[in-house]
Amino acid sequence: DFEPKSGYEGDTVTIYGQYLGFAASTSVIRIGNSRAHVVMTSSDSVRIQVPRMGNTCPISITTSEITVVTTENFVVLYHGMIWSFGYTSITSDLNDIVWSGTEYLAVGNDGAIIVSPDAVIWTERQSGTNVNLFGVARYGGLYVVVGAGGTILTSGDGIDWSRYIWAPEVSFFDVTWGPGRFVIVGTFGQVLKSPDGLNWWSVETGVSNWLYCVIHTGDEYAMVGSTGMIITTPDLTEWSTDEAVTRNHLLDAIRTTSALTLVGHYGAVFVRHDGGDWFRGISNTMDHLLGVAGYENRMVAVGVDGTVIASFDHGGSWIKRTTITSSDLNGIVWGDGRYVAVGQNGVILFSN
Repeated sequence: DFEPKSGYEGDTVTIYGQYLGFAASTSVIRIGNSRAHVVMTSSDSVRIQVPRMGNTCPISITTSEITVVTTENFVVLYHGMIWSFGYTSITSDLNDIVWSGTEYLAVGNDGAIIVSPDAVIWTERQSGTNVNLFGVARYGGLYVVVGAGGTILTSGDGIDWSRYIWAPEVSFFDVTWGPGRFVIVGTFGQVLKSPDGLNWWSVETGVSNWLYCVIHTGDEYAMVGSTGMIITTPDLTEWSTDEAVTRNHLLDAIRTTSALTLVGHYGAVFVRHDGGDWFRGISNTMDHLLGVAGYENRMVAVGVDGTVIASFDHGGSWIKRTTITSSDLNGIVWGDGRYVAVGQNGVILFSN
């Protein structure tokens, strides 16, 4: 027997039986096909550590003569597997979310801004505008929020906001911080940069596609957009474009330990490892994917009709999760040891 019956990577599991102290020193213990590290042994028990793996499987002990397998599976738990609702009075669509280190801040349509320290109970903040807000970033104690009508909002505390209009005919969809600057992307290939979030300059990209996402990978800025547009630049002066990967709209991107992963319409997932070429991830869905977040080699992507898929190999393969909503999920963040997703009609989900 063994207990507990489920756990996360790194948790300990105790196996009970006979002659285990001797067996553990001369055998291999696995959960599924993944070898487990032995933490402690006694005559009738062995304590192991849950290895990095993706499947719920029996536990096995293999000696030179025999393999013993548990009759029950050990259930591997992952973040993004079990979801609960957050509580807010907001009914507008929520489009993006950021974790500041002390609070989550989400933005949405009709000027919606809400905050929460724990993703459970949310408080509304007055943004001073009723335009749709699409993107948010934070760095150096400053929030920057962008939206329709060329709107740029800034705040040091998430309570009092200053508003700046770049151009009423432009919409901005995303904002990020890179070395020494904030960067905004939007309609018609529009890119802005600012060292302080207050003074902004236009950057010429040479493309007219709508750009929906911008991130800094550690080496360069990566921007994705309509009809499969991918552009990268180390310094916002020299640009590389790649439109041959897909014609589907690409809506979000994430940099993990050694790979850049993109998600978009019709379940599109594309991955490029450092120094490699783009390849298509196996998303196991045709639903539009609207947001992605994660850490190390793990990530969760969300999309229309409450779609949630999870990957444990930098986006190469995905498992579809069951959620508790059919609302579109527009954005997701990893912060404070959990995923938090926001979406249609003010829906908020957080992973246990």
